[in-house]
Amino acid sequence: MVQPQLLNGFQDLLEQYETDKFSVVRYAEMLSVTTTHVSRTVKLVTGKNAGGMMSGRLLLSAKRKLVFFDLTVSEIAYFLDFSCPFYFTWLYSKQSVETPKWFRWLEVAQRK
Repeated sequence: MVQPQLLNGFQDLLEQYETDKFSVVRYAEMLSVTTTHVSRTVKLVTGKNAGGMMSGRLLLSAKRKLVFFDLTVSEIAYFLDFSCPFYFTWLYSKQSVETPKWFRWLEVAQRK
């Protein structure tokens, strides 16, 4: 599979299965390539490893839900298949510069 096609396929799968916690192995199987091929291609094209890209996609999904849905942070955490809202908040804060609540507050304030 050519690099742009593989990357696009990987991104499409990340979006399609946003609430599923698949491993890189599972995505590679779905793309009919090896895990090494997915990982190397993603790293070469984006500069991120495949796991980082998966985490980034999950963060994007969380941000969309925080802005466009009237759900609590806990409800979003459970929707994204986190067993503990605290872990979701910790992971979100680690990948972003703010907590989910602060992100939502900033977004709402900017829209007014």
